[in-house]
Amino acid sequence: MHSHLAVGSVSDILLKSRADYSFVKDSDFDLMHKASFYLLLLGTSFTVGAIFVHQVETMVGVPYRSWLKLFRRVAGEDGTIRNITFRYYGRELNSPWK
Repeated sequence: MHSHLAVGSVSDILLKSRADYSFVKDSDFDLMHKASFYLLLLGTSFTVGAIFVHQVETMVGVPYRSWLKLFRRVAGEDGTIRNITFRYYGRELNSPWK
């Protein structure tokens, strides 16, 4: 769901993350937090583009988000297309919390 680039001695930690959830224990955001990664935002601001804040919302269980089941088509390195399902802690389209 989210793309990341990691550089440095602990960059391989992202290879251990769960691909089926965006924000849970052992997700990329959780592992980045545990490894004390620094967040560099390019071309955006904290209030607009810092998706990490959703990890915090997940941890505290905010009332305006819930677990959504999302579907996505992805291309593999060999060019094959496959469908994946993952869970995302987001807002429903008809949410009163817009």
